[in-house]
Amino acid sequence: MTKMTKLQTEQNWKGYTLDELRYRRARKAAETQVSKILLSQRFEALRTGNPVTRSWDTMRDIFSAIGYVNSAVLAFQLFRRLRGLWRVVRH
Repeated sequence: MTKMTKLQTEQNWKGYTLDELRYRRARKAAETQVSKILLSQRFEALRTGNPVTRSWDTMRDIFSAIGYVNSAVLAFQLFRRLRGLWRVVRH
């Protein structure tokens, strides 16, 4: 509901002019378009993943780096064991 202006509350108010009606119609159409755009953006955000965790770029980078660190540690330990095994086989 819109707020009633002083003109609308008077007894002799005859309604909106054509220009006022066009303005109101254009404004509502613009609001509807903005709502559709925002709704489609929110739907796309939900479809591609959790919008909260997607915004945590730093945390995601840290967690992905932990994966690389774990892989590097495992590779280093495997290399040390294979090197020790190679020394035993060579001697």
